[in-house]
Amino acid sequence: MIIVHEMYPHPVQPVCLRVPPGHRKGWKKHCGQYRACGVPVYFVQDGWYRDSVRPEGKGKGKDKDKDKDKGHGEKGD
Repeated sequence: MIIVHEMYPHPVQPVCLRVPPGHRKGWKKHCGQYRACGVPVYFVQDGWYRDSVRPEGKGKGKDKDKDKDKGHGEKGD
């Protein structure tokens, strides 16, 4: 008996992944990098991720990280 991919003893919930188009196209070759071989996968499109999950101007992304560093390294204020 040859086992190609690890099987899960219980039903596995699907995962959502944002991967490069080449990884999506050749998923069997790349699934190990994401530890998602044998797992149902929904591939998330970059446009949806940018617009829905990380929209600019709504307190997320680079501007949010800038606020965390204000005053860093200053003493006595």
